[in-house]
Amino acid sequence: MKTRLFIASIVLAVMAVIVSSCDKKPATPGEAFKQYATCLADKDYEGYVDGCDLKTAGQSEEKIKEARTTLIGLLQLSAGETDKKGGIKNVEILEETINEGDTTAVVKAKFTYGDGSTKDNDVEMVKRGDVWKMKQAK
Repeated sequence: MKTRLFIASIVLAVMAVIVSSCDKKPATPGEAFKQYATCLADKDYEGYVDGCDLKTAGQSEEKIKEARTTLIGLLQLSAGETDKKGGIKNVEILEETINEGDTTAVVKAKFTYGDGSTKDNDVEMVKRGDVWKMKQAK
């Protein structure tokens, strides 16, 4: 009986750590981008799109939902190209530059693929409230 109680306690402790880490918001634009890129690597396209700043002034919620659905569809369609390279195996943040006012930033990241190839990206980030989001091209 004591063994079962001990095992149950360990399981609950581990679950508490996992749940609390899921709620943690990234503090920097680089941490935020790495989180979103990890979603992309794991083919969690909804998680990736959650990191996109889809709101623009005057845009209705319906238009935002349409943009979200379209972006998820495009990511699913383009997954084959990434798969040809062996998938995303690592994302390294090379540099982050936060601009004056702490509301925008540029993150320089390096993607490493399963076939060993790499690609450097510069990603513009924008801070919405206390959350860093990837700025979308217009």
